[in-house]
Amino acid sequence: MPSPTKNARRTVPDILLAAANEANDEGNYAGAYALFDAAFQLLPALSTQISAANMLLKLGHASRALQAYDEIPVSQLSEKAAALVARKRGEAQQAVAGGKDVADPPPSFSVDEVLMRGGQQANASGDTQLARDAYL
Repeated sequence: MPSPTKNARRTVPDILLAAANEANDEGNYAGAYALFDAAFQLLPALSTQISAANMLLKLGHASRALQAYDEIPVSQLSEKAAALVARKRGEAQQAVAGGKDVADPPPSFSVDEVLMRGGQQANASGDTQLARDAYL
């Protein structure tokens, strides 16, 4: 999902996606998964759906990742994105076949804390609409 332009109003999914990317960069794949998934529930963008599936794979939840990749409407993707999904799906299949699959659900992560911080930052910067949305 592209970042908002200077004139575009930030949204709750923007807060979640920024935090998800940061969590991923820090190696916190459970947090990144929870945040990408929450963002996708609010704004179903294919790139966010792919990112959530990728986090499941990074967590070792290969069968869940495989299911998540299967739910992506590949016909709606660019060639490059479709190739990425096919490659990652293949990695998940290999992990499942090789017995490298974690059956437990991903560790829990508090999306609420991220929204609270995002709301506080929005409020401090004067964006009361975004703060209100984040606190809901």
